[in-house]
Amino acid sequence: EASGGEVSVFDGEPPVDVSGVGRVFMAGYEGPGLATSRSFGDLLAKQVGVTAEPEFASDAALKGGHVLIVASDGVWDVLDDNTALTSTLEFVGEQDAETAAGVLVDASRIVWESRPGAAEGRIDDITALVVFF
Repeated sequence: EASGGEVSVFDGEPPVDVSGVGRVFMAGYEGPGLATSRSFGDLLAKQVGVTAEPEFASDAALKGGHVLIVASDGVWDVLDDNTALTSTLEFVGEQDAETAAGVLVDASRIVWESRPGAAEGRIDDITALVVFF
């Protein structure tokens, strides 16, 4: 709230005090409506104090031959795991993670743009990061 945002819900969703789940909105607006569990890649929400700094803990030891894909739901809502992995592995030989991430973003955007509402700007945030080990 100190940064100009407020926590609320979309019309038709149960209130925060009932569901325990809220979204971040710009105060007085119906957007961005960011689910507070997913802030990676949402630049508009950053303006109202949402951070994308994750809490992360893992016991997995990543070593040569592994790939890590971190992406927003704008990717995962339209690409399945196998498609994302296959697309990125094309670039493992050159260790070109930047191009691999770009391919994921571009492929996701193509799907979003083919959906109803795209002309009105109803395209989710699309962000991807790829790391080759």
